[in-house]
Amino acid sequence: MIIPGATADESIGVFMLAAGAGSAAPVDVVGLLGARTLAARTDADPDGGSAATFGTLVQVNLVKPGDLICGEYNSAVVVDVASYSSPTVTITSLADQYDGGWFLVTAGVGIGQLGYFEASASGSAALRAGFTTALDSTSKGILVQPAGKLLIPSSAGGVLINSYAASTNNVTKFAVIKNELTYQGKSGWVQMQPQLHHNLQLSGLSPKIRAVGYLRDLAAASID
Repeated sequence: MIIPGATADESIGVFMLAAGAGSAAPVDVVGLLGARTLAARTDADPDGGSAATFGTLVQVNLVKPGDLICGEYNSAVVVDVASYSSPTVTITSLADQYDGGWFLVTAGVGIGQLGYFEASASGSAALRAGFTTALDSTSKGILVQPAGKLLIPSSAGGVLINSYAASTNNVTKFAVIKNELTYQGKSGWVQMQPQLHHNLQLSGLSPKIRAVGYLRDLAAASID
């Protein structure tokens, strides 16, 4: 995400990357980067002068109030299952805010199973029905935010949606409207529905999940 700079003598008057994952809420978002990285480049002899390192120009897609945005869940940042007693999944420090959320097992026992949380409590959440393969402490997975959630945890720069058990990392002002799923052999994205997708077996199918929603804190005018 790109936001207006606000630090005197450093970033006022320019756009800058939003804060990293979980550190602070992005304020007055103006756009999304057209690429996931901003790798620096080094010119050993710019115009015959000294060596210099400079950033790569990347397209910025401006965001207007009400624009729908898709944010993919980050498969590299997941949570650990502490224990499992069907249909309840225990996750240490899990916030009581996952009623209507989902859990995709990405590693360990039960990999590839997708489950819908009907009810959550502090430290655990109950599935619509037990998984076909019982989980254990080796299981890891993605926590999918329920529709209606207004704060989510994002990766550095707001590119991906991370999974954290505690609510302290939920700082990005993004309102989730729905979650969508795709996987190998599936044409396009489909809206996730408990009656259709709970206990879906996706091992070996490279599943991907994304949230569809809108940013809640946008810059209404350009920087003067």
